[in-house]
Amino acid sequence: MPTTMVIDVLRSLASDPDCEPDGELVTRFAESRDPAAFAELVRRHGPTVFGVCRRVLGHVQDAEDAFQAVWLVLARRAVDVRPPGAVGPWLYGVAVRTATKARVLAMKRRHRQLAAAKPEAVEDAPPADLGPLLDEELARLPERYRRAVVACDLNGRSRSQAARDLGWPEGTVAARVAKGRELLAARLRQRGVTLSSAALAAVLASAARADLPPSLAANAVAAALEFASGAASASVPPVSRMLAEGVMRAMSLSRWKLPAVVLMTAGLAAGGVVVASSGGPPEKPRVPDPVRPVVVTRAAPVPTEKGPTVLKDHGDLVYSVAVHPEGKTIASGGADGRVIVHDAKTLKKLWEAKLVNPGTTAVAYSADGALIAATHKDGVTLLDAVTGKTIREFEEKGSDPHAVAFTPTTDSVQGVRLHKLVFANGRTTFVKSWAEGAEPGTVTFDPSPNFYGGAGRPGAPLAFSPDGKRVLMTRHEAVDGKIAVWAWSAGSGVPNVLLTAHTAAVYAAAWSKDGKRIATAGDDGRVILWDVKEGEKKDDLTITEARRFEMPEGSAIYSLAFSPDGKTLVAGGFQAGMRRDEKAAHSMLEVTYQVWRWDLATNKPLAALRVLPNEAVNSLVFSPDGKMLVAATGNPFIPRPPGETREDRAKRGGVHVWRLTPNE
Repeated sequence: MPTTMVIDVLRSLASDPDCEPDGELVTRFAESRDPAAFAELVRRHGPTVFGVCRRVLGHVQDAEDAFQAVWLVLARRAVDVRPPGAVGPWLYGVAVRTATKARVLAMKRRHRQLAAAKPEAVEDAPPADLGPLLDEELARLPERYRRAVVACDLNGRSRSQAARDLGWPEGTVAARVAKGRELLAARLRQRGVTLSSAALAAVLASAARADLPPSLAANAVAAALEFASGAASASVPPVSRMLAEGVMRAMSLSRWKLPAVVLMTAGLAAGGVVVASSGGPPEKPRVPDPVRPVVVTRAAPVPTEKGPTVLKDHGDLVYSVAVHPEGKTIASGGADGRVIVHDAKTLKKLWEAKLVNPGTTAVAYSADGALIAATHKDGVTLLDAVTGKTIREFEEKGSDPHAVAFTPTTDSVQGVRLHKLVFANGRTTFVKSWAEGAEPGTVTFDPSPNFYGGAGRPGAPLAFSPDGKRVLMTRHEAVDGKIAVWAWSAGSGVPNVLLTAHTAAVYAAAWSKDGKRIATAGDDGRVILWDVKEGEKKDDLTITEARRFEMPEGSAIYSLAFSPDGKTLVAGGFQAGMRRDEKAAHSMLEVTYQVWRWDLATNKPLAALRVLPNEAVNSLVFSPDGKMLVAATGNPFIPRPPGETREDRAKRGGVHVWRLTPNE
């Protein structure tokens, strides 16, 4: 008897013919939220799901987070399993999608560490076995074959049980399992892996299940049941929640995609419109998520002739840009530890200053435009905005801030000018207050006692309200599973406001010039627009979520800016995804960079602005008249290879300047 038939017979004998079918368990849970039914599904299919997560991710903690996310998805989407008996293949597909999303996020975190870590410590090792490759190719099989192979070869169902679960004749199941194995073997041969039929069956059998810790299964059941009820609970891991929400969002969009295309095609046919095949398919409409309205930006880049002017004076990546309050000059800070100022009209370099002990060089103009603050590893240097000469130093040893801001206003007490400066590193915020000619007073504020976010350098958004009484800053702590942002009173005594909505580290914040809107964004690819209203008491504010712009899966936002008139919001970041490389043994990470824009009057996306390849958008700022947009670009996630020349570094980043027309 062939080996494959022996394996099938053994699985059939091991199956319990009297057990309650999967379909009945799914139906019971979908209709009555029966916890016993859900627990039995976890018991049956948990080892297979955990096996997928372990193979795709490798890292145990990441695999456990992804495992729990899969069951969160089932808890909310059990009614989507069609037929209900096909829950095994359905869970396999969700597991592959969730683990892949987790892998992309993990790779993004590791790329953020590359600038500070040794490359060999974070490089991805090739798969040690066929598991990841097997899952990748199995997930690409046509659905009818994938369902059959997953049900029989991974879930261990007999032909008769699989036929009952999938609603197919038993002969159809057998035929599709055989065809699926044949297609899978052919796909593996194209990837350089040749397996006989018996060897493939053995590999599938060995990859089917992983030892599932009972505590992990129990935690997954408890978290999923609470997640299904919609109740906020600390038992739902924040990372698992983030993964589950991202997967469900992608599932909703893909679910609506086909009906939208059908309706569009029907409308064209009814109107007598014919699309020639040589012209390509019509553009697919953007369909919002039926649960939470979203805007997914897929706008085409601006044509080359409208592209930006790129200033390469830094010869390295640029961390930050700022525009003079009157629009006269542009200041930029780079990884080379230099602050460079350009004339905003001619774009000619006016001066440069080299910082001592350079780190992440963020820059900001004072309210009157007389000073430029520049960060370094041990604090902040104040420079004369006209000459570039050092005015004074604010030392905080080892602080390594990467965000800095002046209060928009200065106070006059008994004829003495007072100044206030805030700088932060993502965990600790330092507030410096001083009078001219006097030593500064320092307040250290740590809003992140329980830092939660991706690995690598945390975000430190700083954005002052127009009256200077509040500043937005991160509180990287999970509050009901969400990441919080403080609207802190900046020492003025007015009440603080806590904003909670993000599911990952927050990297950027902006406050509109009229004070009526706030924007926040970060590693979850989510841009949130908040409405700001005055409360009943003096200096009290009510801040409520108004709108979300959901970016494509795998996106992250690192910079935000409102136009001066408050009509446009821009966001700079990147979108990461897995791309199959035919020459490689596994998929490769592919990253694209752009500046997204939205018309806030209509909440519709505008044409995205093109950014040079491999240049992350680290900072964005408008000129005071709104006619110019400036971006600091450069990819800090790419390690510097030994022997890199200045010319090589010059390709890594620069200052992008767009001249905006009224139509834009």
